[in-house]
Amino acid sequence: MGAFTHDQKVRIKIQLGWPGYGSLSSASGGLPVMRSPDFMVDSRLSTLTDDSTIALVLKYLHLAEKEECMIGETSKQLSAAAVGNIQLRWTARGERITDLHEAENVRWCKRIAEILDVPVSPFCAKFRQSGPGSGVPLRH
Repeated sequence: MGAFTHDQKVRIKIQLGWPGYGSLSSASGGLPVMRSPDFMVDSRLSTLTDDSTIALVLKYLHLAEKEECMIGETSKQLSAAAVGNIQLRWTARGERITDLHEAENVRWCKRIAEILDVPVSPFCAKFRQSGPGSGVPLRH
């Protein structure tokens, strides 16, 4: 293994709430490179070479992306409120099923950030808010 591929770096950055472009493309676009904390993410992803750590980050990345996909899949169920006596839209704690998938996505993303010792983006909605229905709004 040895290092992350460019594709893996972009996917990790996006899951952590940072733009998917790197320092080179941001510099050519006129965006500040060293003023934003995402340069720490770029630096860490470029210098990490420990195979076991890389494997763990990729495992958590897979889990985070899986939960993100589940948000889209289960959002289709939001239009049906109940079938007979079974209420479909809400969980026992008053959360939508999409909220539970969002919380799991955030959990895996924060684990990735902890392993890499980098911050998640404070500008990303999924990391700013908490509680039922506070994730990224879905249109259905």
